[in-house]
Amino acid sequence: MANPDHTLAGAGAVATQSQRYFALLTCMIFSAATALFFPFASASWASIPAFVPVYQTVTAACYLLATWLLLKDYAFSGSRSLLVLAGGCLWTALILLTQLLSTPGMLIAGRVLGGDQSTIHLWMWWHLSPPIYAALYALAERKTTPDAPEIRLWGPIWAVASAAGAFFVVLALITRWHDLLPRLNEGADYSLIVSTGIGPAVTLLCALAALAVWITTRGKTLLQLWLVVSLVALVLDNLITMAGGRRDSVGWYVGRMEALMSAATLVGVYLHQLNATARRAASMAMALQSELDHRKKSEAAELQNRRLEDLGQLTGSVAHDFGNLLQVLSGSLTIIKHRASDEVIQAKVDVALRHVGRGEALIKQLLTFARRQPLHVGPVHLNQLVTELSESLREALPGIQLQFDLAEDIGWASTDANELEHALLNLAMNARDAMPAGGTLAVMTRNAVAGEVEGLQGEFVVLAVRDTGAGIPPDVLARVWEPFFTTKGAGKGTGLGLATVHGFLSQCAGKASIDSKVGQGTTVRLYLPRGAPRSLIETGQAQGVARHSGHNVLPFGKSSSAS
Repeated sequence: MANPDHTLAGAGAVATQSQRYFALLTCMIFSAATALFFPFASASWASIPAFVPVYQTVTAACYLLATWLLLKDYAFSGSRSLLVLAGGCLWTALILLTQLLSTPGMLIAGRVLGGDQSTIHLWMWWHLSPPIYAALYALAERKTTPDAPEIRLWGPIWAVASAAGAFFVVLALITRWHDLLPRLNEGADYSLIVSTGIGPAVTLLCALAALAVWITTRGKTLLQLWLVVSLVALVLDNLITMAGGRRDSVGWYVGRMEALMSAATLVGVYLHQLNATARRAASMAMALQSELDHRKKSEAAELQNRRLEDLGQLTGSVAHDFGNLLQVLSGSLTIIKHRASDEVIQAKVDVALRHVGRGEALIKQLLTFARRQPLHVGPVHLNQLVTELSESLREALPGIQLQFDLAEDIGWASTDANELEHALLNLAMNARDAMPAGGTLAVMTRNAVAGEVEGLQGEFVVLAVRDTGAGIPPDVLARVWEPFFTTKGAGKGTGLGLATVHGFLSQCAGKASIDSKVGQGTTVRLYLPRGAPRSLIETGQAQGVARHSGHNVLPFGKSSSAS
């Protein structure tokens, strides 16, 4: 069994069922190709002078790359079995390069290393090394405890030194004493590797190593699964190479290709896994960035809500005390008016009382923002409210085109009808100020989609107002709900319009949102709790709905426009 840490690293990831099927399909393709060419294995094929150096170099490069990937994987997982594989791959790469130098006519007219029997004996050691290190790998996989981090620095050094040491011993034996080696070939004819039993023994060893790895690991990880595939490819390489019997035969060429596939298997697995890891990392990075953006947005919204809450408490206290003063002032002015006989004084008192009334209206707005204004909550049908206000909106918005988009299946809202009227008129006035040269104002109703607004639980209906005005810059948009904040000139606004809307929505357990783009307009959405007694819905009546004004009612769900 692979150690737990290793399953998190590189090709140590657990193999999926589809990957197992693909590995089986690969083995079947190798087997089918071998069976297809086997009857013609001994037939001659045209000699390709550049084939051996190119093939041998590419194969060695695959083993060297696999060595590096395995050592990097070991540094992460600490699995000692990876060191065994890395050492075996390095050994095989060195043998391959040495065999290339021992082949006549590669770099010089003769051989760079060894003698007549060196090349075939290096072939034998090359094909012996994969089954040997695969068997050692299967044995090492029984150790489930990974090496400690402080030991992992020395592991690669030990693996490289061991592989290099063993290689130089074999190199000295094959090159220095090549005349003493048993004869396994006669020139290009290497049929002796079959008759002496060397070839069949190497093939059997490869098959037994593949079986050992499978029995020990069951191909649990990608590395274990494809190590078995690489050994199967090597078994098929040996079989068809021996059937070819000599260089430049069909079996020899097919065998070289299968040997290259065997060498490239582990590299391919790692490259596939690295690509998959990169995709997962990119996906996780995107998810993390999205989470960070969401958290940042939530924290900003929470901070803004806290600021508004603090402002509301302060505003409520001030408004309450100021209201008490106005009550005293109003009472005193009323007494003076009744007792004064001078018409000039009475006129002055009337002016003062009008200003007191304006102050009381301002206090009402402040109390609404501070959520201290008593609400008369009842079921309200948004379409009916909008319809009844349509004529007032036309009169208040000259030169502006009105559009109504009212959903037919709109639910009942649980809110204060009078306050909702004021909120709608307030938004319409703000839209008018944003479109001094005229434009379009759309009033829309619909049912809210589940989860549409963060922080709201339950069912809601939406009343939205959209204009085609100048829009609001982002730095201003962040402050529009604050009391006394206004972009209008002096004396043109109190800065309590949107603050009052915000306070009203918060008080009736709803929420307001605003979207705006400079030059494209602004949309304000009022989310109101949905709900009304079934009896009211069935009869089409509701207490607290907007007062009937005698205006014609637009069919719900139909759009209309008026200039």
